[in-house]
Amino acid sequence: MGLELKLVSPRLAKLLKEAGFDIGTIYYYDAVGDKCSESTKLNWNISVEALYSAPTLELAKMWLREKHNMYIDIVSDYMLYKANENICFNMMIKKNLILCEASPFGTYEEALEEGLIDACELIKK
Repeated sequence: MGLELKLVSPRLAKLLKEAGFDIGTIYYYDAVGDKCSESTKLNWNISVEALYSAPTLELAKMWLREKHNMYIDIVSDYMLYKANENICFNMMIKKNLILCEASPFGTYEEALEEGLIDACELIKK
């Protein structure tokens, strides 16, 4: 089994575009949310209104940290994890710890995606 980096969802790709995501990616989503790719990394967010760059979750996390000083940390609550096999997450923004609703997530990636969505929605406010 190989290690595979997960791309953001089409919903998150749109939110990242609204937040100013400007790093070139090979993957992008079209207007209907279909994943497309090219051999060259481009900033799809500036090319056409209906195209959205599709970075990996980790690249989006890094970009939010570097551009918006927003830190997202996924923390597994051992007792909850042991009982429900789910992950809860905390999202740290700047120096304030904001505890998001303790929603259970089956994977680290699901928790990270939700944290990234919350961070992008905070940028829009």
